[in-house]
Amino acid sequence: MLAVLLLAVIWGIVAYYRWVRQFPPGPFPWPIIGNLPQLAISQYPHKTIEAIGRPYGPVFTVFLPLPVIVITGYDEHKEALLGPKADNFSSRPDNPSDSLFMNVPNGGIIFSEGAEWTEQRTFTLQCLRLFGVGSRMMEAKILSSVQILFDHLDTLPSSNIDINWPLHLCVGNVVHEIYSANLFPHQQSQELKHYQDRIDLAMQMVRSRASVLIVQALPWTRHLPLIGKWGYHELRGIAEELIGYVEKQIEQSGDEPSFVNQYKQEMTRKGLSASFTYDNLVNTVTDLWLAGMETAATTIRWAIVLLTAHPDVQERLGDEMRRVAGDRMISIGDKAQMPYAQAVICEIHRMANVVTFNVFHKTYRDDRLGKHFIPAGSTVLPQISAVLASEELFENPDQFNPERFIKRTKEGGIELRKDRMEKVIAFSLGKRQCAGEALARME
Repeated sequence: MLAVLLLAVIWGIVAYYRWVRQFPPGPFPWPIIGNLPQLAISQYPHKTIEAIGRPYGPVFTVFLPLPVIVITGYDEHKEALLGPKADNFSSRPDNPSDSLFMNVPNGGIIFSEGAEWTEQRTFTLQCLRLFGVGSRMMEAKILSSVQILFDHLDTLPSSNIDINWPLHLCVGNVVHEIYSANLFPHQQSQELKHYQDRIDLAMQMVRSRASVLIVQALPWTRHLPLIGKWGYHELRGIAEELIGYVEKQIEQSGDEPSFVNQYKQEMTRKGLSASFTYDNLVNTVTDLWLAGMETAATTIRWAIVLLTAHPDVQERLGDEMRRVAGDRMISIGDKAQMPYAQAVICEIHRMANVVTFNVFHKTYRDDRLGKHFIPAGSTVLPQISAVLASEELFENPDQFNPERFIKRTKEGGIELRKDRMEKVIAFSLGKRQCAGEALARME
Protein backbone atom coordinates (compact mmCIF):
# COMPACT_ATOMS: atom_id res chain seq x y z
CA MET A 1 0.00 0.00 0.00
CA LEU A 2 2.83 2.35 0.91
CA ALA A 3 4.60 1.52 -2.36
CA VAL A 4 1.46 2.32 -4.35
CA LEU A 5 1.11 5.64 -2.52
CA LEU A 6 4.76 6.46 -3.16
CA LEU A 7 4.42 5.64 -6.86
CA ALA A 8 1.30 7.81 -7.06
CA VAL A 9 3.17 10.74 -5.49
CA ILE A 10 6.12 10.29 -7.86
CA TRP A 11 3.78 10.04 -10.85
CA GLY A 12 1.97 13.21 -9.71
CA ILE A 13 5.25 15.13 -9.36
CA VAL A 14 6.47 14.02 -12.79
CA ALA A 15 3.11 14.93 -14.37
CA TYR A 16 3.20 18.32 -12.63
CA TYR A 17 6.61 19.27 -14.01
CA ARG A 18 5.66 18.05 -17.49
CA TRP A 19 2.68 20.39 -17.29
CA VAL A 20 4.91 23.24 -16.04
CA ARG A 21 7.19 22.86 -19.07
CA GLN A 22 4.50 24.05 -21.50
CA PHE A 23 4.74 27.57 -20.07
CA PRO A 24 7.58 30.10 -20.49
CA PRO A 25 10.44 29.35 -18.06
CA GLY A 26 10.59 31.03 -14.68
CA PRO A 27 11.62 30.51 -11.06
CA PHE A 28 11.35 26.91 -9.86
CA PRO A 29 7.81 26.16 -8.62
CA TRP A 30 7.02 23.63 -5.88
CA PRO A 31 4.10 21.25 -6.39
CA ILE A 32 0.84 22.56 -4.92
CA ILE A 33 2.33 25.83 -3.57
CA GLY A 34 4.23 27.05 -6.65
CA ASN A 35 6.18 30.25 -5.93
CA LEU A 36 3.91 31.42 -3.11
CA PRO A 37 6.58 31.11 -0.37
CA GLN A 38 8.71 33.72 -2.15
CA LEU A 39 5.81 36.18 -2.26
CA ALA A 40 4.25 35.49 1.12
CA ILE A 41 7.06 37.24 3.01
CA SER A 42 7.48 40.09 0.52
CA GLN A 43 6.61 43.66 1.46
CA TYR A 44 6.54 44.66 -2.22
CA PRO A 45 5.21 41.71 -4.26
CA HIS A 46 5.64 43.45 -7.62
CA LYS A 47 9.36 43.98 -6.99
CA THR A 48 9.76 40.38 -5.85
CA ILE A 49 8.05 39.01 -8.97
CA GLU A 50 10.22 41.20 -11.21
CA ALA A 51 13.39 40.19 -9.33
CA ILE A 52 12.83 36.42 -9.31
CA GLY A 53 11.85 36.47 -12.98
CA ARG A 54 14.67 38.69 -14.23
CA PRO A 55 17.11 35.83 -15.03
CA TYR A 56 14.53 34.33 -17.42
CA GLY A 57 14.11 37.32 -19.70
CA PRO A 58 11.19 39.62 -20.56
CA VAL A 59 8.58 36.83 -20.56
CA PHE A 60 8.47 34.34 -17.69
CA THR A 61 6.03 32.36 -15.56
CA VAL A 62 5.38 32.47 -11.83
CA PHE A 63 3.07 29.97 -10.16
CA LEU A 64 0.69 31.45 -7.56
CA PRO A 65 0.24 28.43 -7.52
CA LEU A 66 -1.55 28.47 -10.89
CA PRO A 67 0.58 29.89 -13.72
CA VAL A 68 0.75 33.63 -14.38
CA ILE A 69 2.76 34.63 -17.46
CA VAL A 70 4.52 37.91 -16.67
CA ILE A 71 5.58 40.34 -19.42
CA THR A 72 8.29 42.82 -18.38
CA GLY A 73 9.79 43.89 -21.74
CA TYR A 74 8.61 46.90 -23.72
CA ASP A 75 8.86 45.13 -27.08
CA GLU A 76 6.94 42.15 -25.69
CA HIS A 77 4.23 44.50 -24.38
CA LYS A 78 3.86 45.91 -27.89
CA GLU A 79 3.77 42.45 -29.45
CA ALA A 80 1.05 41.24 -27.08
CA LEU A 81 -1.10 44.36 -26.76
CA LEU A 82 -0.81 45.98 -30.19
CA GLY A 83 -1.31 44.57 -33.66
CA PRO A 84 -2.75 41.18 -34.68
CA LYS A 85 -2.35 39.53 -31.25
CA ALA A 86 -4.12 42.26 -29.29
CA ASP A 87 -7.57 40.62 -29.32
CA ASN A 88 -6.21 37.36 -27.96
CA PHE A 89 -4.32 39.06 -25.12
CA SER A 90 -7.16 41.41 -24.12
CA SER A 91 -9.57 39.05 -22.35
CA ARG A 92 -9.98 39.00 -18.57
CA PRO A 93 -9.70 36.04 -16.18
CA ASP A 94 -12.50 35.46 -13.69
CA ASN A 95 -10.85 36.68 -10.47
CA PRO A 96 -12.84 37.07 -7.24
CA SER A 97 -10.95 40.21 -6.17
CA ASP A 98 -11.74 41.92 -9.48
CA SER A 99 -15.40 40.91 -9.54
CA LEU A 100 -15.87 42.56 -6.12
CA PHE A 101 -16.31 45.88 -7.90
CA MET A 102 -18.94 44.49 -10.27
CA ASN A 103 -22.60 45.00 -9.50
CA VAL A 104 -23.40 42.50 -12.26
CA PRO A 105 -21.26 39.75 -13.84
CA ASN A 106 -18.97 41.04 -16.60
CA GLY A 107 -19.99 44.63 -15.87
CA GLY A 108 -18.26 47.97 -16.27
CA ILE A 109 -15.20 48.65 -18.42
CA ILE A 110 -12.15 47.68 -16.34
CA PHE A 111 -12.77 44.02 -15.49
CA SER A 112 -15.27 43.00 -18.19
CA GLU A 113 -14.54 41.35 -21.55
CA GLY A 114 -16.15 40.39 -24.84
CA ALA A 115 -18.95 42.17 -26.67
CA GLU A 116 -20.30 43.77 -23.48
CA TRP A 117 -16.90 45.33 -22.71
CA THR A 118 -16.54 46.63 -26.28
CA GLU A 119 -20.01 48.20 -26.15
CA GLN A 120 -19.47 49.82 -22.75
CA ARG A 121 -15.98 51.11 -23.53
CA THR A 122 -17.03 52.56 -26.90
CA PHE A 123 -19.98 54.37 -25.31
CA THR A 124 -17.83 55.69 -22.44
CA LEU A 125 -15.19 57.09 -24.80
CA GLN A 126 -17.92 58.74 -26.90
CA CYS A 127 -19.40 60.33 -23.77
CA LEU A 128 -16.03 61.61 -22.58
CA ARG A 129 -15.53 63.28 -25.96
CA LEU A 130 -19.09 64.64 -25.84
CA PHE A 131 -18.37 66.31 -22.50
CA GLY A 132 -15.24 67.92 -23.86
CA VAL A 133 -12.36 65.69 -22.79
CA GLY A 134 -9.38 66.82 -24.85
CA SER A 135 -11.02 70.15 -25.72
CA ARG A 136 -11.05 73.70 -24.34
CA MET A 137 -14.47 73.03 -22.80
CA MET A 138 -12.97 70.45 -20.44
CA GLU A 139 -9.90 72.61 -19.92
CA ALA A 140 -12.14 75.38 -18.57
CA LYS A 141 -13.69 72.96 -16.07
CA ILE A 142 -10.27 71.74 -14.93
CA LEU A 143 -8.90 75.29 -14.56
CA SER A 144 -11.99 76.28 -12.59
CA SER A 145 -11.42 73.36 -10.21
CA VAL A 146 -7.74 74.31 -9.91
CA GLN A 147 -8.65 77.92 -9.08
CA ILE A 148 -11.03 76.68 -6.36
CA LEU A 149 -8.14 74.60 -4.99
CA PHE A 150 -5.84 77.65 -4.94
CA ASP A 151 -8.49 79.78 -3.24
CA HIS A 152 -8.98 77.10 -0.58
CA LEU A 153 -5.24 76.76 0.06
CA ASP A 154 -5.01 80.54 0.52
CA THR A 155 -7.38 80.24 3.49
CA LEU A 156 -5.15 77.71 5.28
CA PRO A 157 -2.19 78.44 7.58
CA SER A 158 1.08 79.03 5.77
CA SER A 159 2.76 75.93 7.21
CA ASN A 160 1.97 72.27 7.85
CA ILE A 161 -0.64 72.01 5.09
CA ASP A 162 -1.94 68.53 4.31
CA ILE A 163 -2.56 68.86 0.59
CA ASN A 164 -3.69 65.27 0.07
CA TRP A 165 -7.45 65.75 0.37
CA PRO A 166 -7.64 69.18 -1.35
CA LEU A 167 -5.86 67.61 -4.35
CA HIS A 168 -8.19 64.61 -4.38
CA LEU A 169 -11.21 66.92 -4.23
CA CYS A 170 -9.84 69.07 -7.06
CA VAL A 171 -9.50 66.01 -9.30
CA GLY A 172 -12.66 64.39 -7.93
CA ASN A 173 -14.85 67.38 -8.74
CA VAL A 174 -13.82 67.17 -12.39
CA VAL A 175 -14.78 63.48 -12.47
CA HIS A 176 -18.03 64.09 -10.55
CA GLU A 177 -19.03 66.90 -12.88
CA ILE A 178 -18.67 64.55 -15.86
CA TYR A 179 -20.68 61.63 -14.52
CA SER A 180 -23.30 63.38 -12.34
CA ALA A 181 -22.93 67.17 -12.90
CA ASN A 182 -22.37 67.51 -9.14
CA LEU A 183 -19.65 69.53 -7.39
CA PHE A 184 -18.57 69.33 -3.75
CA PRO A 185 -17.41 72.47 -1.90
CA HIS A 186 -14.61 71.86 0.61
CA GLN A 187 -17.00 72.56 3.47
CA GLN A 188 -19.39 69.81 2.30
CA SER A 189 -16.94 67.14 1.21
CA GLN A 190 -16.55 64.98 4.32
CA GLU A 191 -18.73 62.14 3.03
CA LEU A 192 -16.79 62.06 -0.23
CA LYS A 193 -13.53 62.12 1.75
CA HIS A 194 -14.63 59.06 3.73
CA TYR A 195 -15.15 57.05 0.56
CA GLN A 196 -11.94 58.32 -0.99
CA ASP A 197 -10.07 57.19 2.13
CA ARG A 198 -11.62 53.75 1.64
CA ILE A 199 -10.46 53.70 -2.00
CA ASP A 200 -6.95 54.69 -0.88
CA LEU A 201 -6.96 51.76 1.53
CA ALA A 202 -8.13 49.36 -1.19
CA MET A 203 -5.45 50.57 -3.60
CA GLN A 204 -2.80 50.17 -0.91
CA MET A 205 -3.98 46.62 -0.26
CA VAL A 206 -3.80 45.75 -3.96
CA ARG A 207 -0.31 47.25 -4.29
CA SER A 208 1.30 45.70 -1.23
CA ARG A 209 -0.54 42.53 -0.18
CA ALA A 210 0.61 39.22 -1.59
CA SER A 211 -2.66 37.74 -0.29
CA VAL A 212 -4.60 39.70 -2.95
CA LEU A 213 -2.46 38.13 -5.68
CA ILE A 214 -2.93 34.69 -4.14
CA VAL A 215 -6.73 35.02 -4.12
CA GLN A 216 -6.67 36.25 -7.72
CA ALA A 217 -4.60 33.27 -8.83
CA LEU A 218 -6.31 30.69 -6.61
CA PRO A 219 -9.92 31.75 -5.88
CA TRP A 220 -10.70 29.07 -3.28
CA THR A 221 -8.10 30.59 -0.91
CA ARG A 222 -10.57 33.37 -0.11
CA HIS A 223 -12.25 30.84 2.19
CA LEU A 224 -9.06 30.41 4.27
CA PRO A 225 -8.98 32.39 7.55
CA LEU A 226 -6.01 34.77 7.08
CA ILE A 227 -5.57 34.85 3.31
CA GLY A 228 -9.32 35.27 2.84
CA LYS A 229 -9.51 38.14 5.32
CA TRP A 230 -6.53 40.10 3.99
CA GLY A 231 -6.87 39.24 0.30
CA TYR A 232 -10.64 39.25 -0.19
CA HIS A 233 -13.09 40.05 2.61
CA GLU A 234 -11.63 43.45 3.56
CA LEU A 235 -11.68 44.44 -0.10
CA ARG A 236 -15.24 43.14 -0.39
CA GLY A 237 -16.38 45.40 2.45
CA ILE A 238 -14.80 48.44 0.77
CA ALA A 239 -16.32 47.51 -2.61
CA GLU A 240 -19.81 47.20 -1.13
CA GLU A 241 -19.47 50.61 0.54
CA LEU A 242 -18.28 52.22 -2.67
CA ILE A 243 -20.99 50.69 -4.85
CA GLY A 244 -23.62 51.87 -2.35
CA TYR A 245 -22.23 55.41 -2.51
CA VAL A 246 -22.21 55.41 -6.32
CA GLU A 247 -25.85 54.25 -6.36
CA LYS A 248 -26.71 57.15 -4.05
CA GLN A 249 -24.94 59.64 -6.33
CA ILE A 250 -26.75 58.29 -9.38
CA GLU A 251 -30.11 58.68 -7.65
CA GLN A 252 -29.26 62.27 -6.66
CA SER A 253 -28.07 63.33 -10.12
CA GLY A 254 -30.28 66.00 -11.66
CA ASP A 255 -31.36 66.75 -15.21
CA GLU A 256 -28.15 68.54 -16.21
CA PRO A 257 -26.08 66.98 -19.02
CA SER A 258 -23.99 64.18 -17.50
CA PHE A 259 -22.68 60.70 -18.17
CA VAL A 260 -25.46 59.26 -16.00
CA ASN A 261 -28.20 60.94 -18.03
CA GLN A 262 -26.57 59.99 -21.33
CA TYR A 263 -26.41 56.40 -20.12
CA LYS A 264 -30.07 56.41 -19.07
CA GLN A 265 -31.03 57.68 -22.52
CA GLU A 266 -29.03 54.84 -24.07
CA MET A 267 -30.83 52.36 -21.79
CA THR A 268 -34.16 53.65 -23.11
CA ARG A 269 -32.99 53.67 -26.73
CA LYS A 270 -31.49 50.15 -26.78
CA GLY A 271 -33.87 48.42 -24.40
CA LEU A 272 -33.25 45.20 -22.50
CA SER A 273 -31.49 43.44 -25.35
CA ALA A 274 -28.24 45.36 -24.83
CA SER A 275 -25.75 45.58 -21.97
CA PHE A 276 -27.13 48.97 -20.93
CA THR A 277 -28.77 48.25 -17.58
CA TYR A 278 -28.94 50.08 -14.27
CA ASP A 279 -26.48 47.63 -12.69
CA ASN A 280 -24.02 48.19 -15.52
CA LEU A 281 -24.43 51.94 -15.10
CA VAL A 282 -23.37 51.55 -11.47
CA ASN A 283 -20.41 49.40 -12.56
CA THR A 284 -19.23 51.84 -15.20
CA VAL A 285 -19.51 54.91 -12.95
CA THR A 286 -17.62 53.00 -10.23
CA ASP A 287 -14.87 52.22 -12.74
CA LEU A 288 -14.70 55.87 -13.82
CA TRP A 289 -14.31 56.94 -10.23
CA LEU A 290 -11.69 54.32 -9.39
CA ALA A 291 -9.63 55.04 -12.50
CA GLY A 292 -10.22 58.78 -12.79
CA MET A 293 -9.86 60.04 -9.24
CA GLU A 294 -7.27 57.97 -7.39
CA THR A 295 -4.56 57.60 -10.02
CA ALA A 296 -4.58 61.23 -11.23
CA ALA A 297 -4.48 62.65 -7.69
CA THR A 298 -1.68 60.26 -6.69
CA THR A 299 0.36 61.26 -9.75
CA ILE A 300 -0.03 64.96 -8.90
CA ARG A 301 1.09 64.28 -5.33
CA TRP A 302 4.17 62.54 -6.72
CA ALA A 303 4.79 65.60 -8.89
CA ILE A 304 4.84 67.81 -5.80
CA VAL A 305 7.21 65.45 -3.97
CA LEU A 306 9.60 65.11 -6.91
CA LEU A 307 9.69 68.82 -7.74
CA THR A 308 10.21 69.71 -4.08
CA ALA A 309 13.15 67.30 -3.93
CA HIS A 310 14.63 68.76 -7.14
CA PRO A 311 14.51 72.58 -6.91
CA ASP A 312 16.67 72.93 -10.03
CA VAL A 313 14.01 71.19 -12.11
CA GLN A 314 11.31 73.24 -10.40
CA GLU A 315 13.13 76.50 -11.19
CA ARG A 316 13.68 75.63 -14.84
CA LEU A 317 10.05 74.54 -15.20
CA GLY A 318 8.91 77.82 -13.64
CA ASP A 319 11.09 79.81 -16.04
CA GLU A 320 9.50 78.07 -19.03
CA MET A 321 5.99 78.64 -17.67
CA ARG A 322 6.62 82.36 -17.09
CA ARG A 323 8.20 82.76 -20.52
CA VAL A 324 5.22 81.16 -22.27
CA ALA A 325 2.25 82.25 -20.14
CA GLY A 326 3.40 85.17 -18.04
CA ASP A 327 0.94 85.75 -15.20
CA ARG A 328 -1.97 83.81 -16.69
CA MET A 329 -2.88 80.17 -16.14
CA ILE A 330 -1.18 77.59 -18.34
CA SER A 331 -3.48 76.09 -21.00
CA ILE A 332 -3.40 73.04 -23.25
CA GLY A 333 -2.72 75.37 -26.16
CA ASP A 334 0.69 76.16 -24.65
CA LYS A 335 1.83 72.54 -24.82
CA ALA A 336 3.81 72.80 -28.06
CA GLN A 337 5.81 75.72 -26.67
CA MET A 338 6.72 73.90 -23.46
CA PRO A 339 8.96 70.93 -24.28
CA TYR A 340 10.63 70.97 -20.88
CA ALA A 341 7.26 70.79 -19.10
CA GLN A 342 6.31 67.81 -21.28
CA ALA A 343 9.58 66.09 -20.37
CA VAL A 344 8.99 66.76 -16.66
CA ILE A 345 5.46 65.35 -16.81
CA CYS A 346 6.68 62.27 -18.68
CA GLU A 347 9.38 61.66 -16.07
CA ILE A 348 6.84 62.13 -13.26
CA HIS A 349 4.62 59.45 -14.82
CA ARG A 350 7.63 57.14 -15.08
CA MET A 351 8.85 57.69 -11.53
CA ALA A 352 5.42 57.72 -9.86
CA ASN A 353 4.68 54.24 -11.20
CA VAL A 354 1.19 54.46 -9.72
CA VAL A 355 -0.06 51.06 -10.93
CA THR A 356 2.42 48.58 -9.47
CA PHE A 357 0.32 45.65 -10.74
CA ASN A 358 -1.61 45.89 -13.96
CA VAL A 359 -5.00 44.16 -14.15
CA PHE A 360 -4.60 40.53 -15.26
CA HIS A 361 -5.26 39.66 -18.90
CA LYS A 362 -6.21 36.27 -20.37
CA THR A 363 -5.68 34.52 -23.70
CA TYR A 364 -8.58 32.66 -25.30
CA ARG A 365 -6.52 30.70 -27.85
CA ASP A 366 -3.01 29.28 -28.19
CA ASP A 367 -0.47 31.88 -29.26
CA ARG A 368 3.21 32.75 -29.25
CA LEU A 369 5.01 35.66 -27.64
CA GLY A 370 8.54 35.98 -28.91
CA LYS A 371 9.96 32.47 -28.75
CA HIS A 372 7.49 31.32 -26.11
CA PHE A 373 4.32 29.26 -26.50
CA ILE A 374 1.32 30.73 -24.62
CA PRO A 375 -1.50 28.20 -24.05
CA ALA A 376 -5.15 29.16 -24.43
CA GLY A 377 -6.72 30.31 -21.17
CA SER A 378 -3.42 31.56 -19.74
CA THR A 379 -3.46 34.36 -17.18
CA VAL A 380 -1.10 37.11 -18.38
CA LEU A 381 0.31 40.01 -16.36
CA PRO A 382 1.65 42.90 -18.48
CA GLN A 383 3.92 44.35 -15.80
CA ILE A 384 3.99 48.06 -16.64
CA SER A 385 6.07 48.94 -13.57
CA ALA A 386 8.96 46.83 -14.90
CA VAL A 387 8.99 48.77 -18.17
CA LEU A 388 8.95 52.14 -16.38
CA ALA A 389 11.92 51.09 -14.22
CA SER A 390 13.87 49.29 -16.95
CA GLU A 391 17.62 49.92 -16.94
CA GLU A 392 17.73 48.95 -20.62
CA LEU A 393 15.28 51.69 -21.57
CA PHE A 394 16.16 54.36 -19.02
CA GLU A 395 19.69 54.95 -17.75
CA ASN A 396 19.76 55.19 -13.93
CA PRO A 397 15.99 54.61 -13.69
CA ASP A 398 15.92 55.36 -9.95
CA GLN A 399 16.98 58.96 -10.63
CA PHE A 400 14.51 61.74 -11.46
CA ASN A 401 15.90 63.17 -14.68
CA PRO A 402 13.59 64.90 -17.21
CA GLU A 403 16.66 65.55 -19.38
CA ARG A 404 16.48 61.93 -20.56
CA PHE A 405 13.56 62.97 -22.79
CA ILE A 406 15.27 66.03 -24.30
CA LYS A 407 17.93 66.58 -26.94
CA ARG A 408 19.65 69.77 -28.05
CA THR A 409 19.09 71.17 -31.54
CA LYS A 410 21.76 72.71 -33.75
CA GLU A 411 20.18 76.11 -33.16
CA GLY A 412 20.69 75.77 -29.41
CA GLY A 413 17.09 74.98 -28.55
CA ILE A 414 15.62 71.75 -27.21
CA GLU A 415 13.26 69.18 -28.66
CA LEU A 416 11.62 66.10 -27.25
CA ARG A 417 12.95 62.57 -27.66
CA LYS A 418 9.61 61.05 -28.57
CA ASP A 419 11.18 57.65 -29.18
CA ARG A 420 11.90 57.49 -25.44
CA MET A 421 8.68 59.13 -24.31
CA GLU A 422 6.57 56.50 -26.06
CA LYS A 423 8.16 53.86 -23.81
CA VAL A 424 6.60 55.48 -20.72
CA ILE A 425 3.48 53.31 -20.90
CA ALA A 426 1.96 54.46 -17.62
CA PHE A 427 -1.53 54.15 -19.17
CA SER A 428 -0.82 50.73 -20.72
CA LEU A 429 -1.14 49.96 -24.44
CA GLY A 430 -3.69 48.79 -26.95
CA LYS A 431 -7.30 47.81 -26.44
CA ARG A 432 -6.98 47.88 -22.64
CA GLN A 433 -5.28 51.27 -22.56
CA CYS A 434 -6.77 53.50 -19.86
CA ALA A 435 -10.05 54.98 -21.12
CA GLY A 436 -9.45 58.11 -19.04
CA GLU A 437 -5.94 58.80 -20.35
CA ALA A 438 -6.93 61.96 -22.25
CA LEU A 439 -8.59 63.42 -19.14
CA ALA A 440 -5.69 62.43 -16.88
CA ARG A 441 -3.15 64.06 -19.20
CA MET A 442 -5.18 67.28 -19.28
CA GLU A 443 -5.32 67.34 -15.49
